[in-house]
Amino acid sequence: MGILEVAFAQWVVQADVQQTKRCYAQLKDDPWDECDCDACKNFALVHKQAYPPEVLSFFGGLGVDWRKPFELSHYGRLPSGLHLYNGWHYFCGSVASGPQSGFSDPHRVHPTFQIAMFETNEARAPFTGVQCVQVEIYTELPWVIDSPEP
Repeated sequence: MGILEVAFAQWVVQADVQQTKRCYAQLKDDPWDECDCDACKNFALVHKQAYPPEVLSFFGGLGVDWRKPFELSHYGRLPSGLHLYNGWHYFCGSVASGPQSGFSDPHRVHPTFQIAMFETNEARAPFTGVQCVQVEIYTELPWVIDSPEP
């Protein structure tokens, strides 16, 4: 299939979809099962609400498995009552144009979802040794588990 060029928001990215899919296939199906904290338990129950449809479509086109974030952090309850989570995904490829932004300048895709992208040489296995883009996500989700909110 080769390299696919995709436009999303303010970016144009180039992705090796097949290599990205091969990398995700090596990961466990439910990464949040690795952690038993309440924030991860909550995310496991509401993760289907975390990503807007246009992000799911973008990820699907790149070969990114949205169900397998590499990192997940819970920042706490917001004044809205929702809880802010941050995580990231990788895809094999590069940012052809657009900001190489990270934590400091995410793009708001939806009222409760932001995204940022930058090329990285520090991707985690199985993405090590290949040119990758780290896609940061920030999502606001309800607290649904019976445990007290942190």
